[in-house]
Amino acid sequence: MNWMDDNMHGYPQVIATVQDFENLLSDKEHKEQALNDLQNLQDFDDRGVTMAVKPLDPDKPDGEWETKIIENPNPIHRQKGFEQWIDVVTLNAEHTLQKKETIDSKVDTILNSYPVEEIEDAPVEMT
Repeated sequence: MNWMDDNMHGYPQVIATVQDFENLLSDKEHKEQALNDLQNLQDFDDRGVTMAVKPLDPDKPDGEWETKIIENPNPIHRQKGFEQWIDVVTLNAEHTLQKKETIDSKVDTILNSYPVEEIEDAPVEMT
């Protein structure tokens, strides 16, 4: 009996945690949809957010504001339990490996599909 027999019927409306992804990825019936959702999470880049600094015209606070981009203190990948964005990439790589590929080469393939400026400087730690 697998974990889904007692706990879940159908695909969830929301995947809340890393464990949810891992459970869905281990189930043949839901793996493809879970990979799609994992890819969407991987592609959703909210590591930087726009912060309003001050109004351009102090007499019109409802007008345009000077803004700056800051690091998002709680990006969606962290809300779901991934420590870093690269952890999302690594989980994706682990479940989309083709024959003769290694996790490292699959991570490299995924990372190469993103512009360099979008990728965090975090090292890939394989366990």
